[in-house]
Amino acid sequence: MAEIKLIATDLDGTFLKGGHTPHPENIKAVRACQEAGIRVCACTGRNWAECRKIVEEVGFDDFCAVNNGAAIVEVKTGELRYRNRFDPEAIAGLVDVMLSYPNVKFGLTGLESTGVLRGHMEDWFESEPKELLDELYHLTEYDTKEELVEACKEDVERINCHLPFLEHFEQVRDAMRNYTDLEIMQSTDGYLEIGAKDGTKAEALTVLTDIYNVKPENVMALGDNYNDLYMLAWAGTGVAMGNADQRLKDLADYVTDTNVNAGVAKAIYEIALQRA
Repeated sequence: MAEIKLIATDLDGTFLKGGHTPHPENIKAVRACQEAGIRVCACTGRNWAECRKIVEEVGFDDFCAVNNGAAIVEVKTGELRYRNRFDPEAIAGLVDVMLSYPNVKFGLTGLESTGVLRGHMEDWFESEPKELLDELYHLTEYDTKEELVEACKEDVERINCHLPFLEHFEQVRDAMRNYTDLEIMQSTDGYLEIGAKDGTKAEALTVLTDIYNVKPENVMALGDNYNDLYMLAWAGTGVAMGNADQRLKDLADYVTDTNVNAGVAKAIYEIALQRA
């Protein structure tokens, strides 16, 4: 196996032991990597507002890939190093497609904010304290589709869509592609994660390897859900969590322990640092 020089790790279900809390053993493993000259970067479905505190707490290296790889942010300054947003002219049509399904829930996510339409907001947003929504998600609720589109269209990097039934997946995909090229993935429980074309974590890794002058075979990627699939397939060493979607386990080079049992740290010590 090639020497590991760069590690890209998902956050939710992977580096985090739950909620917004990193596993302390994983933080120690990141420090050990940095002492050994190995870069460790977060590559997450969260936007920059949602993950900034976590990234700073852990002390990840210079860059963070957010919104499923749609953007790469310089950690110290918050400046964009790379971005792949939706065509602003396509947003109204994409929203119309989602609204054509009854009981749909969705959000338009930008680099540091999320826009939602009244009556179509995820239930869990409504259960969160307003202070947390303001601080962590920079969430804004709009009364009409027109207000939502106008306010958000220049800054949409990711669309999350929750449909009652996953059998609508192909219909949604085909209808949306009438407006723009995109990446659309099924996750769990009727959720679709939608990005602009080439808006994947694998694409973000190609940018990170260029920045760090590292070859793909020298990259280790860790994840747990279907939005990590391309990243694990692209990296020289793909590691699925013990709690991962079975599709990732089938694809991965290694399967480590679960997120609550510090599976990231265990994989780092065994594979990247080659410690028994």
